[in-house]
Amino acid sequence: MDLHQHRKAALHLLARHAEAIGIAALALSLGEAVSGRVSAANVALLLMLAVVLVGLRRGFVPALLTSVLCTIGMTFFHARPLFSFRVEEFEDLVTLGCFLVASLLTGSLAARFRRQLDTSSALAERNERLYEVSRHLSGARREEELITSLRRSIGCAVQAECTILLADAHAALLPADPSAPELDPVA
Repeated sequence: MDLHQHRKAALHLLARHAEAIGIAALALSLGEAVSGRVSAANVALLLMLAVVLVGLRRGFVPALLTSVLCTIGMTFFHARPLFSFRVEEFEDLVTLGCFLVASLLTGSLAARFRRQLDTSSALAERNERLYEVSRHLSGARREEELITSLRRSIGCAVQAECTILLADAHAALLPADPSAPELDPVA
């Protein structure tokens, strides 16, 4: 992997985590804004929604980060004593523990759903390409059309120029398509 690819991967990772932090901050801000008008359980559901959203969009690790940040935020804004990370009430400690476990589980499930969705999309795309190849191959009337269609299909699949080789009467491999790119001999 070259330096450009490392930087691109690092920026992508940073963007994933920055989005997780931003969504957690937004959810905590909304939770604080409505905390006097709704119950603490509703605020917890709002924060849980943030974890699920991040899990669906960005995967497990950002969802884990969101879960931890939301738990810390709940501790600071909603556990007694308020605006402190110290928890004095056993009930608040149980609530925070349950929220952390539940948010980790839902974040994990959302991330797993995202992976399965990505896998299904990739399989559907591959099946579409295979269908196109079979359609082109079945439409070929002559050997030259078949070879040209096969060469193009394989070239598209591997994203490179390719050459179809056929054995002659002496078992020597020769390009089947005279217009195919020339091969470099392997030493």
